[in-house]
Amino acid sequence: MERYRAYEVGVIGLIGVQSILTHYPTDVSKYIITVLLIGILSVHVWRAALFTGYALCVYNTFLMFGSWNFSYIIVAQAILWGWMAVGAYLFQLPQFPKLSTTYPTVGCTTQRFGENDCRIFYPANATNKQKYGQMPYLHHGYHLAVGLGIFLKVPSFIFSHFKNAWLHALKEAPLLEPRKEGWPVLVFSHGLSGTLEMYASINEQLASEGFVVFVLNHSDGSGSVNRLVDSNMNSTYDYYHVLPPEAAKDWDNVGYKIRNGQLHQRVHQVENIISAVEAVQNDPSSQFYQKLNLNAIGLVGHSYGGATVITAGTRDTRIKTVVAMDPWMEPLDPSVKISGPEVPVLHILSQHWVDWTTHMELLRKHVEAAKNKNAMLYGTKDTRHNNFSDVPLFSPKISQLVKASGKIDASYALKMFADVAANYLKHQLCGTELELTKLESVYPELSNLYKTSSTEGYQTFPSNTV
Repeated sequence: MERYRAYEVGVIGLIGVQSILTHYPTDVSKYIITVLLIGILSVHVWRAALFTGYALCVYNTFLMFGSWNFSYIIVAQAILWGWMAVGAYLFQLPQFPKLSTTYPTVGCTTQRFGENDCRIFYPANATNKQKYGQMPYLHHGYHLAVGLGIFLKVPSFIFSHFKNAWLHALKEAPLLEPRKEGWPVLVFSHGLSGTLEMYASINEQLASEGFVVFVLNHSDGSGSVNRLVDSNMNSTYDYYHVLPPEAAKDWDNVGYKIRNGQLHQRVHQVENIISAVEAVQNDPSSQFYQKLNLNAIGLVGHSYGGATVITAGTRDTRIKTVVAMDPWMEPLDPSVKISGPEVPVLHILSQHWVDWTTHMELLRKHVEAAKNKNAMLYGTKDTRHNNFSDVPLFSPKISQLVKASGKIDASYALKMFADVAANYLKHQLCGTELELTKLESVYPELSNLYKTSSTEGYQTFPSNTV
């Protein structure tokens, strides 16, 4: 994406220079600039947000031939260039965090297991990166925008710029040969209205730390979109299932039953993916054949996905550890809500959800009663719930304005979340040193909210507007 961002800066700058040079009829450099501009436009990512800039480029080219009233021209040029600059600022090309230097080359492939599509991120062996190309961000195409529009009750075109993104991960690059015991495995569960696309940043970062990450797309109706495949391999799309009005009015009798039912579907799907992981481990036709460590399986999830992985951790003995990011406690079974799984769990919270006092009280009791002494609770200052997803990367200023993300830089936050999760997961699955205290000095926003090793006990940080 860095290359495309550089092209875009070049386009905006050259259109500005071209606009100025149109006022100098005898200056031939305007023709040189126009030719250069056309060259950059040919490799640039065309975006609706820059439409007025493209119109200005055509307008400037037209102005090079003939005599015009320049007082009107200056006004028109200023308006068009200004709108282009605003569009580029508000709807930026996403700046995905850089991958870890541990395994800086990551591959990505998509497979379907049963009724669920999965994106798989993994350390890759690709000396010739140009051969593979970067993985497009979108898997569902424009259907993701349609589903998000239904969930948020906004026009789907608002999310049209999601198509203008490519991941660091290389498409279908070969798997890097693992160490003797095989690569540890993670299964990622997305949140309400999420999809397999929308947490790509965290998941490709986890892959660059030495995990093979299976990111499933849930088919319970809680995601923005799910691909359905019939017996003839024809695809149709199922969008977010809107709850009946009674669900919001009567959580205990209606809303809880629906969401708890979906939760159990999600857990079953996670278990199915783990079984699929076992299958590819023993499939000679798979690139993952005998390359995975089935004794080192962890789960990661956000929000509804956090509830999903906590519940799955109580049911499936193949799971060795869990990372829950802003887990949604309300749809959990009462028994799970009390104390959770016996495996170690790391909870990573946004300040947004730390400040949600009633929910935080549920989580505090849950962590205090944890069956495993290695359960941990961390908060992250100046963050909001959506900072765990990729969404704030696409329009960071708008996301902050409408409080869809916190004051923290979106790319920096995603790097922090991934680093914390990776360190805990490697400690639990691979036996490496736990260095979360060191990470607190790297990321001052990071705070241990439950210090079981001291008399301080449960902590929080002073609330402020995020």
